Amino acid sequence: NIRYTLNGKDPDSLNSHIYKDGINITQTGELKVKAFLNGWQSSSVVSRKYFKSTIKADSIQLVNLPSEKYKALGSKSLQDGEKGDFNFRSGMWLGYNGSTLEAFLYFDKMKKIQSVGISALINANSHILPPVQIEVWGGEDKDKMTLLKTLHPEQLTEYKTFLADYTCEFTPLFAKVLKIKINPLVALPNWHEAKGKPAWIMIDEVFLN
Repeated sequence: NIRYTLNGKDPDSLNSHIYKDGINITQTGELKVKAFLNGWQSSSVVSRKYFKSTIKADSIQLVNLPSEKYKALGSKSLQDGEKGDFNFRSGMWLGYNGSTLEAFLYFDKMKKIQSVGISALINANSHILPPVQIEVWGGEDKDKMTLLKTLHPEQLTEYKTFLADYTCEFTPLFAKVLKIKINPLVALPNWHEAKGKPAWIMIDEVFLN
């Protein structure tokens, strides 16, 4: 039997769904799959993360440019449908060192929006830590915007490497422009070997719903 979960837990041989004729994934989440056969040790877990994105901006403006070393495709990288991996030198990540990523997302027509997802790479060994704050603003034009959500991602207390995604949910609104601000740590924490130096953030995708 091939069994799977969509709730982040590892599949087990008794309670998890049995794969038969396809899996319907409707929300952002992680699919985990494991194979079982009586009398045999179960397989290892295979997992894949899926991201729901139903709205796409017609244009994106980066207020301040990323590092020359980690500029990917510029603003296009935020909605090109290409996920970066653990290699921050792959050319798929927008990197900012001690400076804020601020972007305006414009729509030709009013769009009803209720969530903004942001995909990031965390690699403490390479000075890439979670953002300290994420803000999402929205409105009819860039001069009349309302703060929709402020998120403070959990910070690290030890060396870790993982792909992170941060979801900002808010009361649905109709907007023609969104503003996203992602602030890095000004200084690496005391437990880090490079404490006091500015931290990096690496961002590759924005998901709108």
